[in-house]
Amino acid sequence: MSRSPSAASGNVRLIGIDAPKRGACYSGQATAAARQLALGKSVRLLGDGTQAARDRYSRLLAYVTLPGAKELGRELIAGGFGLVYVYDCPFARLASYRSAERNAKGASFASATASRRSGWRR
Repeated sequence: MSRSPSAASGNVRLIGIDAPKRGACYSGQATAAARQLALGKSVRLLGDGTQAARDRYSRLLAYVTLPGAKELGRELIAGGFGLVYVYDCPFARLASYRSAERNAKGASFASATASRRSGWRR
């Protein structure tokens, strides 16, 4: 992702997605997919009124809108690189993300089991 020279820097936590954490199985593929979709591109960050502005690690919680009005989180889920994740209360785009999860294709872990998913969240 790119930012304008005047934009503040920091970490962003994508709303609505649980992806493999660094070092976990499939984390390399998920990271590569995110980079391919967003690295070096102008993106738009958008909060969700149903969610806090920041998580417990002070990361900005946001949807990342890519060129062409695609959402990074939804695209990763649709490609099988993550699962829908609801923390505390449902987010505004939950139905769209659930649809992407049901129709996920591509990655071998698109239909991850609950046990595998719990391994992602170490």
